[in-house]
Amino acid sequence: MKDLKASINKFNEVTDNITNFVNANKKTINKPNVDEILIKENIELKNKNASIINKLEKILTKIKTLMEGEK
Repeated sequence: MKDLKASINKFNEVTDNITNFVNANKKTINKPNVDEILIKENIELKNKNASIINKLEKILTKIKTLMEGEK
């Protein structure tokens, strides 16, 4: 769970940094390019977080199997 919490915190930190950067440079940034970059980053983060969630689900399944075996 620490990894998931750390990933969520990192995701929020990156999102905040991007938002701050965009807000600080609104006049000089080409909006379509920014949207394109944000969409790509969002997809990459979703894939990364999906991978972490899949690993956690596998771990939980193994734990459940072990617990059922002890009964």
